[in-house]
Amino acid sequence: MGLKSFVAGDSILVGATKATRNLRDAGETFYNITETIESEEREWVALTKSAAEGAKNSGSGAGAMGVAGDGTTYEHSISEDNRVVGSYIYRCSANKKSLSF
Repeated sequence: MGLKSFVAGDSILVGATKATRNLRDAGETFYNITETIESEEREWVALTKSAAEGAKNSGSGAGAMGVAGDGTTYEHSISEDNRVVGSYIYRCSANKKSLSF
């Protein structure tokens, strides 16, 4: 039985955050700005290096992220997995910053 040549299984949620902070300026005019930063990181197991590279190059993880919408940036990376010999990890991170007045 050969190894799968694609990214396998559901993603594993590695981390997620949502932080809100108030930025106030009391100059000539008072401004109260709320900055919200959301981030999420997920990973998938790829059984071959070419499968991990294919997922990274296509950005296939972006559709599975809970953080999405205007202003969201995605980062895709791969690394060798130390848990299973010869396998790789495909990781997708999403970051979104928004300001409201």
